[in-house]
Amino acid sequence: AIVRFIAGGSELANAEVEPSLLSLICRELNNARLAQSRSEISADLLAGTSLIIGMERKHIREVATLDSSLFARSFTLPEIVRLASLVGARQKGQRLRDWAEHIGNLRDPADYAHSDRASEIRDPMGGSVRAFRTCADVIDLRLAQLVDLAWPRPQPSDREVAPATPGGIHADRNRR
Repeated sequence: AIVRFIAGGSELANAEVEPSLLSLICRELNNARLAQSRSEISADLLAGTSLIIGMERKHIREVATLDSSLFARSFTLPEIVRLASLVGARQKGQRLRDWAEHIGNLRDPADYAHSDRASEIRDPMGGSVRAFRTCADVIDLRLAQLVDLAWPRPQPSDREVAPATPGGIHADRNRR
């Protein structure tokens, strides 16, 4: 479970975890936990977060057991990408937390009683190096999609000044 994973749970005591994968998912939260000398993540530690992302639905269930109000902004990575694609990118000036909670309120916590492989990233623990690489590739792809949705690039609003000339930008140079 992600909560025990960040806390250094006993089931992972001898596990070799790629540091980049660990830091990708939980570096900031783990640093805050360590700075407060805590052994586990708590609801008050998550209270100020705008978006909580896990790999599996069980991670979201565990967060929601800490405080049910956290569910509205807790998602698996594939799930937030899928739902955000349906709802649309975050609007200019819209707070990340408001956007996430709007998306989260479209779900029912009862749907999280069971796993859903389509909305989860399989945990590679105990698997091969190939399984870890596949997991990292999936995470990389989904994070890139999430970044495009949560922090969309503004579209240029400048009107075209002059029409392009045939032959490219230097076409007039040859006519002199």
